Amino acid sequence: MGPASTEKRITVEVSNPHIPDRDISSLLQRYSTTVKEPTKFRDRRGIWNMTWQTTMNLHKDQAWKDGLRHPLANFYLGADEGMIRYPGQPFTCRKWQAVGHKGIDCAEKFCRICRQTGHKASGCTGKKVCNFCGEGHTYYRCPKSERPKTYAVAAAGTPAPKNTRLKLDPTANDKVNAVLKASREEAHPKPEPPRSSTLKAPAPGPKSPRILPG
Repeated sequence: MGPASTEKRITVEVSNPHIPDRDISSLLQRYSTTVKEPTKFRDRRGIWNMTWQTTMNLHKDQAWKDGLRHPLANFYLGADEGMIRYPGQPFTCRKWQAVGHKGIDCAEKFCRICRQTGHKASGCTGKKVCNFCGEGHTYYRCPKSERPKTYAVAAAGTPAPKNTRLKLDPTANDKVNAVLKASREEAHPKPEPPRSSTLKAPAPGPKSPRILPG
């Protein structure tokens, strides 16, 4: 049997649509050289289903059985899970990314806070470790990540300003309530009060002459 092909057609699925494609590229480059930049996979209607596709050349590594360094089948960026799929992929433990067995068959405890085995996050006394760069902070505060720091910034598609706080309009709630009130009144106008009908009494007719007895 000849050596395994280093070129792989890789599919990456994420659970959070706001994860930047550059973070996905940085994650994959630990195991391979990018042949094509990740592109968003869209269905026939043009809707993106939170899946990227790319072609990569895996790094050679004699420590692996087939001589190639394989990316993890399951990964986390912060609390958001992602999956990597491609033909010829070895089994990877979903709990702590060990190679050669499945997470359902693993009895090892793994802490997502300090990234160490032997205990769970509920009993962790260690320091936080970023699951993106490996340093002492969380992914959401990672300076190497391109992830927007707020969902408002992510929705607007603009980069988050550094060392600044989001300024809120103190009258924003009043403005919103006024708009909602106007829309309700337009959709459900108040009924007009019934008009009072004043019927005039008929004019009295001529009086008949009174006949006295003779």
